[in-house]
Amino acid sequence: MGKIVMPNRNVLLMMTDQQRFDTIAALGNSTIRTPNLDRLCARGVGFRNAYTPQPVCGPARHSLFTGADVATSGLDAKFGREPQKPGVRFMPEVLAEGGYRTGGFGKMHFSPLRAQHGFQHYAVREEQDRSAYREDDDYLVYLKEQGYGHIRYPGGVRGLLYFQPQISPIPEEHHETKWVADRAIEFLRTFHRAPFFCFASWMQPHWPVHVPETFAHMYDLPETEDPVYREGERVPYTSEQNRVASDLFDEGNASNVTRMKRSKALYYASVSFIDKQVGRILDTLEELGRIDDTLIIFTSDHGETLGDHRALGKVTAYEPVVGIPMIVAGPEMEGLGKPSDDLVTLYDIAPTVYEFTSVTPP
Repeated sequence: MGKIVMPNRNVLLMMTDQQRFDTIAALGNSTIRTPNLDRLCARGVGFRNAYTPQPVCGPARHSLFTGADVATSGLDAKFGREPQKPGVRFMPEVLAEGGYRTGGFGKMHFSPLRAQHGFQHYAVREEQDRSAYREDDDYLVYLKEQGYGHIRYPGGVRGLLYFQPQISPIPEEHHETKWVADRAIEFLRTFHRAPFFCFASWMQPHWPVHVPETFAHMYDLPETEDPVYREGERVPYTSEQNRVASDLFDEGNASNVTRMKRSKALYYASVSFIDKQVGRILDTLEELGRIDDTLIIFTSDHGETLGDHRALGKVTAYEPVVGIPMIVAGPEMEGLGKPSDDLVTLYDIAPTVYEFTSVTPP
């Protein structure tokens, strides 16, 4: 009797940064256009009650990769700079030891900056204020090779312009959002015959939102919904950057109102641009014949106020900040194509992956 080869049980984890829970058309947003995330919802389950355990990038991502909260893992509350406690291990490391080919591309927010935590194939695009040198960031090296190394703020201008609507000086072909998908697709084409774990991580729609010119006028200002807040509501701001953002809510100044709606229009455009890249990755899985034996998860590390409560940004525990998108699709799932009201969090992803792959968890 010949050897029985079991089918691969692969994992594709896609993550955005600072994407609200209510920015997927299939889950109820009638304005935004997300045909590929809708397509993923149709072949899986979209969760309407998904939450982050921490409304800040670093600890949220560490909770995803470890399945543990910050106190348990021994990580710093903001950037994860403290050493891990004994026994806390990152999911890519465990999967690699279990025989999986692991690849991570895009924003990691690990500390030290280029700590790979089990990723055998690795290309990072971090927030530019975290990179001391160009060589710390694979995307910045790529831009230099493509002739765009002279652009000082390829990830948008921060400082007092952090929350202002911006159009990227980088064309779509070389924009970081496409670059992340390109690296993930290259990995899938190379290693699709072996069990793989692929992590594609976009830094958008995190501020400063900066879309290429091809997406800059995708949404008209009247299309975008007005922010939701109570009369007289005002979130206390703790930085000059956020104080300047609060000026956008001066309803007596028509130009500020226009800028607020323009920021929201570009935020939606950024999500739609990511959606296009999700479609390219899904198309690659289908082409390679691997979509039916792959657990596919799409989520974000936390949300964004986007004008609600007269605020911009994250950190607070408002629903738009702690609520996140989460779609799960894969073999042997029930309730396909129907939204779920079950409560889920980023803590659930690591144990779900271990169960699906049959790799023994730490």
